[in-house]
Amino acid sequence: MIAPAVSPADEKHFWLGYFAKWKATKWFVPKVFVVAEDEKLAHANELKNLENQWQKLKYQRHITMAQKIG
Repeated sequence: MIAPAVSPADEKHFWLGYFAKWKATKWFVPKVFVVAEDEKLAHANELKNLENQWQKLKYQRHITMAQKIG
């Protein structure tokens, strides 16, 4: 990921997403948006679960930089 959200508050939600999660309007929204909203909500919930555990996570950072040629 280039710039993932690292807190539930930073997850971006669009107005169309509300229509994708309400049963009364879900039928009106294209399936691709319903799936995307489900993924966003799941991601935000997982971030909430991880909030107090960030210090325990072990990971490697890889920084990649591109050099302009020419």
